[in-house]
Amino acid sequence: MKKQNKEQKQNAPKIKQNNSFSENLKKSIEKAQKEAEILAIEKQKEEHAGEVADFLASELLDDSVEEVSDLVKGLLAKGILACLAGSSDNGKSALARQLCACVVTGKDFLSWKVTPTYHRAVYISTEDDKRALKKNFISLQNNELQLNKEELGRIRFIVETDNILAHLDELLSKESADIVILDTFTDVFFGELYQA
Repeated sequence: MKKQNKEQKQNAPKIKQNNSFSENLKKSIEKAQKEAEILAIEKQKEEHAGEVADFLASELLDDSVEEVSDLVKGLLAKGILACLAGSSDNGKSALARQLCACVVTGKDFLSWKVTPTYHRAVYISTEDDKRALKKNFISLQNNELQLNKEELGRIRFIVETDNILAHLDELLSKESADIVILDTFTDVFFGELYQA
């Protein structure tokens, strides 16, 4: 037993060094993956630069043209990127959380019909932590909305945004969602703020 303990003590620095190396390798791989994603997007933009897509309005009558399905009828199509913008403290976050609640329940959002596929929502908050979300969503909003535990279990809140793209990719590959809300985009945008 003493010999085994002595060996463990002697190997401890090596194990620590290996763990540190593994962690650095993991970070390097993640950085390389992000850079590869950015390069792929830039390459795709270059390949399609200068292209013009045009068609006659009569071609829209063709049955092969797919209709865009709505998540919120007449307001928000499925599979698109949308932005809700406005000045600070005017209720954008509360409105976005309300939309999440409607997506998981299938209830109307304000007066618009909601047609979710998965009845799941992901809400990324860069400004609120768990305590603030409990106060703002559970204590205040859900008091009115009355979502049950199962419905609440279909809204995932994310408050840590380091490696958010990799985390989202992993999360959504395991469990699809109808909507991902990023509140606020400018907190995770890495380019020039004026381009946000």
